[in-house]
Amino acid sequence: MNVTIIDDKTLKCSSPPLTRSESLMTALDMRHTLEITLNGAETTNNKVKFSYYPDPEIQQVVDSNRGPVIGGT
Repeated sequence: MNVTIIDDKTLKCSSPPLTRSESLMTALDMRHTLEITLNGAETTNNKVKFSYYPDPEIQQVVDSNRGPVIGGT
C-alpha cells in the first residue's frame, strides 16, 4: 500500500481490502503482521500487529425518527 510520511516518526496508510475468503474468517484470525519498506529491499523488524474487524450488522431499528438523506427507510 502507498504511504504518506507525516513526520520522522509517523506514517499514514490505508489498509488493503480483505479477500472474500479472508473476510469470512473469525475476527481473531483477521490479524496480520505489518512490515514497512521505503526502498523495496529492507523491511522493518518490529512486527506490528494489525487487526481487521467485521462491519456491524444492523438487525433492526425501533421507533427511529431519523434516516439517511437518500431515503428508503
